[in-house]
Amino acid sequence: MGNCKTSSLKKTKNTMNKYISTLFFLFLLIGFVNILKAQEAENNFENAKTLMQDGDYGKALKHLNKALSIKNEWAEAYLRRGQVYYELGKYKEMIKDCENALKYDKNLVQAYFNLGIAQYNLKNYAGALPHFTMFLAKKPKDAEALAWRGMSNFYLKNKKQACEDWEKAIDLGNSYVKPYYNKNCQEENASQIKE
Repeated sequence: MGNCKTSSLKKTKNTMNKYISTLFFLFLLIGFVNILKAQEAENNFENAKTLMQDGDYGKALKHLNKALSIKNEWAEAYLRRGQVYYELGKYKEMIKDCENALKYDKNLVQAYFNLGIAQYNLKNYAGALPHFTMFLAKKPKDAEALAWRGMSNFYLKNKKQACEDWEKAIDLGNSYVKPYYNKNCQEENASQIKE
């Protein structure tokens, strides 16, 4: 009778060992597949960056779509795809991607700037302002963001704030807004000096 129990325990132990070995192999296989998928996503992302530099936004979009289909919580990939949408003039899609980028990484400051640009291009100047302001809270000496926020304020008839932003932008080296500043702000400064 003792032999029967020992034999039964050995069979159970062997079955358990086979089960554990099979599970271990499956976990290794799943891990390996995930590593390959992550590498595929990374390769698509890098290819998209190169294509963007070459100005091939259609192909870059395809690579970013592929990367995001594999790794759908990748903030930087959403940000890049948003930039592609900007180049393609698809501002509503750009907004969605920038919002997704911030959903997965609240510290991705560039997404705030890009949201401002998208809203501005949709002529939603009031919608652009808070995004430029959020960006400037993190990067207060960004001349380009000051220039864009100034333009948004200008179109919202906030001339004083526009002039202040443009003046700061010019002081930081942005010459793009100088004509706007000279045309719209110099007369105001001259009248203040006379008083």
